[in-house]
Amino acid sequence: MGIRCIEIDVHDGIMQEGQLIPFVAHANSFVAVSNKIRLDTVLEVIEKHAFASSEFPVILSLEIHCNKENQRAMSVLFRNILGDKLLTEKVSHTEIELPSPEKLKGKIILKAR
Repeated sequence: MGIRCIEIDVHDGIMQEGQLIPFVAHANSFVAVSNKIRLDTVLEVIEKHAFASSEFPVILSLEIHCNKENQRAMSVLFRNILGDKLLTEKVSHTEIELPSPEKLKGKIILKAR
């Protein structure tokens, strides 16, 4: 629908089939706790639909409520699922300013606190 920024609250997950899977739920929401969604499921939907209506960058605003082990699991999921769409390096090695949205087309940017 053209959304360019998505807030995702990530929480400590559980081991499933030998893999630690963090989950997504809105923090401090009683309803959300019973409706938690696996992070990998959320990322697969984002990867599939992020650029359906626009090629301009998508920002994932992360609120991380996870321990270090779950943060490492998050990192693996982001890299494996989003692949080359995930912005992990400078757009240009000579850049001294932030790149324009035009230069970031097709990229997913992570913002975390």
